[in-house]
Amino acid sequence: MLNSTGVVYRLSAWLEAFCYRHAFLITGQSKSILAFIPERFLDRLAVNLDNNVTISQGGVPLVIATIRRFLEAQRNN
Repeated sequence: MLNSTGVVYRLSAWLEAFCYRHAFLITGQSKSILAFIPERFLDRLAVNLDNNVTISQGGVPLVIATIRRFLEAQRNN
């Protein structure tokens, strides 16, 4: 059982937030996992890439297109 007031829990929560805040691109294997990213880190780019994505389904090109849209939006702000 995790103790949310314990040192290890607080340290791991801090490390997780630090990594997300400093990431250029966050990928995840399910949309439900990625759903909380914009709630906690508004300006982070999160992309769903599950294990079944192939190039023909848009894998790498989809990520590149998403990054381009993100960069263009950042440039326009």
